[in-house]
Amino acid sequence: MAFLEAGVAAPEVTLEDADGKTLSLADQANGGWLLAVFYKVGCGTCKFSAPYFEKIHQAYGGNGGFRVLGVSQDTPEDTQAFMDEHGASFPNVYDTTHWASADFGLTNVPTWFLMDEGGGILDSNTGFCRTDLNELSETIAGHLGEEAVVISPGDDGAPELKPG
Repeated sequence: MAFLEAGVAAPEVTLEDADGKTLSLADQANGGWLLAVFYKVGCGTCKFSAPYFEKIHQAYGGNGGFRVLGVSQDTPEDTQAFMDEHGASFPNVYDTTHWASADFGLTNVPTWFLMDEGGGILDSNTGFCRTDLNELSETIAGHLGEEAVVISPGDDGAPELKPG
C-alpha cells in the first residue's frame, strides 16, 4: 500500500508526547490545518529535511490555527537530540511501534501530510522535493491569507529531489 494521498480522511490515531500524554493526531490541528511530518532520526533525508520543515513551522506555525507536528519513529530522548542537532523546534509525538506509520501507509520517511481542520488529507509527499515544499508553503500561505515564504530557494545548495 502506498502512503495516503489527497482526498482521503486521515486515520484516527493516538500517540504520546514527550510527557507521556496521549494525543489524537486529528485533535492536534486545533481547528486549523496540520502538517504532520513522519520521520526517523537515523534517516539521512530526514536529517537533511528537518531545517526545511522548521522553516515552515517558523513561517506559519500558530498562525490561524496552522500547526507543524513531527511524528517521530524514535524515543523522546533520541528525538530531542535530533531536534537540537538540526535546529528544529516544532512539537513531536512518538510512533515507536510504527502502528500510526502503517495506518498512514508509509514505506519511506520523511513523509508529510497536510490535513484540514476536519482531518482530510489535502496533500502528501515523501522524501525531499524543493518544488513540492515551495508549493506546500504557497498552499498554507494562501489558506492563511499571508505572503508565501520560499522554503527552498533555487540557490540554497539543496538538490531538487532527495528520495526518502
